[in-house]
Amino acid sequence: MSADPTPVGRGASDDPTPVGRGASDDPTPVGRGASEASDRDPTTPLLRIVKGDPTPEETAALVAVVSARAAAAAAAAAANTRPKRRSAWGDPALAVRPPHRHGPDGWHRSALAR
Repeated sequence: MSADPTPVGRGASDDPTPVGRGASDDPTPVGRGASEASDRDPTTPLLRIVKGDPTPEETAALVAVVSARAAAAAAAAAANTRPKRRSAWGDPALAVRPPHRHGPDGWHRSALAR
């Protein structure tokens, strides 16, 4: 996803129309983490319409799509944080074996389960 604003809506207006919580001259990239979003000034816009004159319905649809993608990305990141279960075959504790007993059936005891 690039930080460049994308044209949205209809019409050919050259003035960018800020959408969000306030008006600003610089575009705010969408899809930042929660820690970065909390550091942001509350008056900066979440989205900025660069070209066109979208209806309120089109703006609402844009906000819904961007919000859904951000929520899906956050859910995918949360799902990947669980540790993978380790197989018993690769357990390093199984490599530690007790000492072999000497005697006539020592070979037999070395192969028995512990």
